[in-house]
Amino acid sequence: MLEIVSLTDDNMTALWPYVRSQLLRVEDRNGCATLPEEAFFSWKSGVSMIYVLMWDKRLAGVVVFQDTKTDDKKKELWIWAMSLDGVAGREQLLEINEWLKFAAKSVGASSVGMKSSRKGWGRFLKEYGWEPALIEYKLEVENG
Repeated sequence: MLEIVSLTDDNMTALWPYVRSQLLRVEDRNGCATLPEEAFFSWKSGVSMIYVLMWDKRLAGVVVFQDTKTDDKKKELWIWAMSLDGVAGREQLLEINEWLKFAAKSVGASSVGMKSSRKGWGRFLKEYGWEPALIEYKLEVENG
């Protein structure tokens, strides 16, 4: 069964080592830098929310959210970082998807958004009701 634990001042000391390790995994996969520290300071200043996912009482992942506005000015719950370390099965993913919808509604958001450089997410998320909202392109330019 899925259990969601919100990071708080009371449990931060116990949960931060796991949260940090998961954010470092995201950082390594996506080539970004300082993600754990940015997430921590964003959470501490009240800009983001950090949740630890547990499945059958074992640590299973981390989700970092921020509130944003879409182009049409609707409130969106943005997944800044997500690592699903101990989540493998369809049942677990369905429960997480339902929780994401609940989390969005609980803050008055009309959608949940995310961005990933991993193309496999597109095919995978479609099965759970997600659809592409933006396709981002990049052109590398050599310096010098």
